[in-house]
Amino acid sequence: MRPLRATARLQLHEGFDLSAAAAQVPYYARLGVSHLYLSPVAAAVPGSTHGYDGIDPGRVDPRLGGEAALRALAAAAHAEGMGLLLDIVPNHLAAHPDNPWWWDVLRHGRRSAYARWFDIDWDARGCDGRLCLPVLERPLAALLDAGQARVHAAPSGHELHLAGQRLPLAPPPFPLEDPAQPPADALHRWIQAQPWRLVEWRDAGDLPNYRRFFDISGLVALRVERPEVFAAVHALPLRLVAEGLVDGVRIDHVDGLADPAGYLRRLRRALDAAGRDRGPPGTVALYVEKILAPGEDLPAGWPCDGTTGYDFMDQAGGLLHAAAGEPALHALWRGASGRSGDFAAEEHQARRELLQGSLRPEFSRACAALAAVAAGDPVARHAPEDLRAALAVLAAHFPVYRLYPDARGLEPADRRRLGQALRRARAGLPAPQRRPRWRAGCAARATPAGASARGCIACAGAWRS
Repeated sequence: MRPLRATARLQLHEGFDLSAAAAQVPYYARLGVSHLYLSPVAAAVPGSTHGYDGIDPGRVDPRLGGEAALRALAAAAHAEGMGLLLDIVPNHLAAHPDNPWWWDVLRHGRRSAYARWFDIDWDARGCDGRLCLPVLERPLAALLDAGQARVHAAPSGHELHLAGQRLPLAPPPFPLEDPAQPPADALHRWIQAQPWRLVEWRDAGDLPNYRRFFDISGLVALRVERPEVFAAVHALPLRLVAEGLVDGVRIDHVDGLADPAGYLRRLRRALDAAGRDRGPPGTVALYVEKILAPGEDLPAGWPCDGTTGYDFMDQAGGLLHAAAGEPALHALWRGASGRSGDFAAEEHQARRELLQGSLRPEFSRACAALAAVAAGDPVARHAPEDLRAALAVLAAHFPVYRLYPDARGLEPADRRRLGQALRRARAGLPAPQRRPRWRAGCAARATPAGASARGCIACAGAWRS
């Protein structure tokens, strides 16, 4: 193992592949860099410029040069006394036809072997038990009438090509003289019989029943807490660690995982096992992408070596900005927006807009989870809109990205943050609405032994209840 001193991040893509990176190794060695920190190298959507839209986490992207080029880069780095750190993406993959797991779900629906690998709510209201895809620019009927749909025969079966989309077609549930040229009404009925449902992209805030990366419908979240998913996603990086090609990993968007602490404990054990010939436990580096609010630290007990990037960027940004320019920027904002420019007020407004806009599906799921918690309360169960309003105002005042409850409830620091948000939320409500109408068992107070932490309002934001 090479001591970690300084890293340089390389953004790989077809125009700057692994071979191009290898050519730059002497330059970075002269700068004193100890490790090259690589953007994701797993196979991604064709033409990807960043690699975070993966389609196959088990192989190095051939468009970057494949595994042979990665081995050549590692050899070049090792010759200069340098090492490699690898960015991995356990939270999501691309919802793309070149993703074989996703394609199988599109073909077989909830009967697919991968149906539970993705974070899909198959019983979501309005989706008819199908996978809702917000990909259309116009209503389906209009696109069919305009002749924009084509059926193609492929080795694995028929496919629908429509408005830039390629989708598998299960066999028609009725006889067709020529499946490659069905009449428009028959094609419409054939499409309606599929395990997926096409909707307009404008409905992306209401109907998608798969968890996305924020509001990016082209990225679908993985259930990496499932052992088989964890194994498939990490097989490549763990092998690269075991073979001595990679000295550590950086975890993209750890807050998108259902249980970051549990995930990191599992990954730490796996990395220690893969690197057992390279040193004692903890030798292989493990960093996380985590945005920390002022005064917030990494949760106690996370078995990682720290965060990457954001803390330094914040400090460097503060150093590079001239404080004397603030009044001019403030005046410019007031003139453009017609608002006061108070940062706290702008932040609060932005949070409210996100809950009503791009994060509306996730917020609706949180409201449903909260309603399930309140189902046993004689008052609250009849006031779903009150619950929704309460959760909205609480989220708008939340001081950090998220909380981390476990079976024991919340850690003291998270309890304080939840209490702070509750106090601010109540203060922002009209007086008649501040009086609590119901009380439910909450992990922020004292969760009874053996009770689930799902009984906490702070836990209701999880996609899975």
